[in-house]
This record gives sequence, structure tokens and C-alpha cells, in this order.
Amino acid sequence: MKHRPISPHACARVLLAADKLLAGRFTKQQEQVAEQFAKPHMADGFSSALSVWADSLLPKSAKSGWLNARFFIWVTILGFLLMGLLSQALGSGQSVNVILNPFMALLVWQALVLSFWTFSLFLPQSGNQFAKFLRPLFTKWDRHWAKPQQVDNWPRWLSWTLHTKSQLWQLQGQILLNVAFISFTFGLLIGMAIRGLAQNYAFHWESTFFHDPVQIQAFLDGLFWPVQQLSPIAVPRLGPINEPMPGRDWFLLYAWASVFYLLLPRLIWLASTLLKKARWIPEWPSESPFDELRRVWRQESPFHARIHPYSYNVSAERMANGGALLSHLFGSGSRLEWQTPLEWGADATTVELADEPTIILVKGLHTPEEEIHGQLLRQLNRNKRKNRPALWVDVADLSPNQRSERLVAWDQMAKAYGLASFGVDLAAGECLDPDRLFAWGHP
Repeated sequence: MKHRPISPHACARVLLAADKLLAGRFTKQQEQVAEQFAKPHMADGFSSALSVWADSLLPKSAKSGWLNARFFIWVTILGFLLMGLLSQALGSGQSVNVILNPFMALLVWQALVLSFWTFSLFLPQSGNQFAKFLRPLFTKWDRHWAKPQQVDNWPRWLSWTLHTKSQLWQLQGQILLNVAFISFTFGLLIGMAIRGLAQNYAFHWESTFFHDPVQIQAFLDGLFWPVQQLSPIAVPRLGPINEPMPGRDWFLLYAWASVFYLLLPRLIWLASTLLKKARWIPEWPSESPFDELRRVWRQESPFHARIHPYSYNVSAERMANGGALLSHLFGSGSRLEWQTPLEWGADATTVELADEPTIILVKGLHTPEEEIHGQLLRQLNRNKRKNRPALWVDVADLSPNQRSERLVAWDQMAKAYGLASFGVDLAAGECLDPDRLFAWGHP
């Protein structure tokens, strides 16, 4: 039986659904990218069963109010708290191993996890290298794809997702795991406190590695020395190996040890992770391969804008260069609709507003004047939610020394009215800050 390869249609849907389950929502940029690669025509060969399942999963995760991060946090807290409480009902045997027991297992697990986490802080971030592994893999499996460039760019998209989201996914995973561990420890602590204070439980001890009571007592004294210093409890003395001992003091010792060895480190780790997550900001990768990928993303969702020259008669050559600039950044289908130049002193009432973004083009040789340009920008700002107006400053006629000063002046005026401004060289068909212009075009 011939197995058909899994398509990016299915993979993108699954990734988008999984992220919505963990984070609640994708950023606008990531959702647009995922939806772009989730289109069925991006691949001819794909697993239909997985695609149907992923398509049905996505709207459920996106629209159902109870499927969100808060729901999973509460399920984790209550579930692991109950597990911790119920685990106390399992320890009713008359023989207890003082070395190999569930508390010691949790203590070893805590030490391993904290050691690995500390070690990982010093590891270099190399998520983008994952694309080097995926590219030949997808090239081999997905020979049914319609366009060869998609085979080359799908690993780049996945690598970009790992680049921008891996840190967030790591923080979300740390939060969920820490909440689970803290909840389970709380359940253990409450259960041990109840058994130590309310039950009359006796046991006789045994050991696996040590058989001399003196050695075992010395080991336990060293292990719980910090607990003795920071709590009112002391390490109980071991009696003869076959003589029953009261379990109350041992339960209280393990409860206090759970606070200092298990609970407090996890609470500190959780607080640190929550702080990092609150400060996390998605960033575009700066590597040059992603510049090509951005244009591929937008080839099927081109960018359209209306541009109004202000007291500026633009030559046909510069108009063509402006269109080429947009095509270079946003795809071959992007276009600028050049409008009739506005006369000097005209206000925004003469600008025909539309659903497309509106660009006001000024000549870099002109000096920004509050009485003239300020009135125009002020009225455009009132409609910025509808058509996202921006200011383009053509610096083609300025010398390199003049450009910086003039762009700062125009940028200060645009920011005063909540608008974005960009320096462009229409003679060369270039933008001085293409990344920021791309982010403005596709927020």
C-alpha cells in the first residue's frame, strides 16, 4: 500500500491548532503565515485523513471558549492536587524503605530537572539550524508539490516558526509543568500533614543500600539538615530494624522537606518564567534567507495601497519604481494606485478615503510645516483604523548628509499625529527601512 506524504496543509493546521490550545491565539503575522501555507493548493499530495482531522480541530480550538490556556491551568491544578491527596492512601504498609520511597524519587526528579534547566540556560540558541535538516527531508517526501520553490521554503517557514515561537512554547511548557508539579506537591503536603496530625500510624523501617542504622541515620541527618535549621522539626531517631516506630514525626519531616526542597524552588522558577513570558515579544529573524521567504508568503495575498503625492509631480519612472518597491516587498501582485497630486495647502477633505491603506508622498526637499502638513496628518489620523495612513518621504533628491536630518523632522511630525513615516528613494526604487515598511503593510 502506497502511503501519501503529509502535506504542509495538514502540518500548518495542526501547528496552528496546537498553539491556539496553549497560547490562546496566534499573533496576526503568524496566523497569516500559517493560513497561507494551509491552503490546499499548496500541495497536491497530502494525507486526507490528517487534513480533515486538523481542519475540524482548528475551529474547535479557536472558537470554543473553554479550550484555552486558563482551562488547562485549572485542570492541571485540580487534577494533580487530587493525585497528590490520593497518593497518601497508598502508603498504608507496615514496612517503609527510608531510602527508596516516593519522596526520595520526587527529590531526585527535582534535582535532575533543575540541573537540566540550569544547564540549558548556557546552551546556544540554534533553532534555525533545524531547517538544514528539514529541507532535504521534505524534498525527498513531497515530490507531488506543484512548485519547487515551496519545497525549499516550507522548511524555512517551519524554521521561522521555531525561531519566533520556540522561546514562547518553552516558557508555556515550563509554566504548565511547574503548575502541575506544584499542585501535586501541595496535595502530598496536605496529605502528609493530615496523616501526621490526625492518624496514629506506625511502621518498621527497612533500607536498600545501607543496612547499618548508624550510617542510615547519618545519611538522613545530612539530607534533612537544612530542614532542621529552618523548621521546628527534627530528624527522628531510627530504632531497631524490626521495632515499630510512630509515623507522625516522619510525615511532618517530609511535609517540611517538601516545602523547602520541592515547593519553594518551583515557585521561584514559576515566577521567573511568568516574568519572562510577560516580557516576550515576537521578532522577525534577521537572516537573509527569510527576506526571500517573506516575498513568497505574500505572492498570493498581494498588498494594495493608494498613494497621494502632496505638491509633488512624480515622474513616470519614479511611479514605476514605487510599484517595483512594493512588488519586491509584498509580492508580484502588489500595486500602488497613484492619485492626482494634492495642491499645496490642501487638507484631508480632498483625499478620497478607501479600504486600502492610504499613503501621502512628500518630497524630501520640502520642509515639514505644522500649519500646512500638520492639518493634513491630523485629519488622516482620525481615520487611521480604517485605512492605516502612512507618510512616505522621497529622499532621492537629497544628499546623504541631508537625508538623516530631514527624515528625523518628518518622522517627528508623523509620530505627533500617530502615523508611520518611511524614507524611500523612488529614483532607485528602494526603501531605507524595508523591515518596518513590511510590518506596517502586514501588521
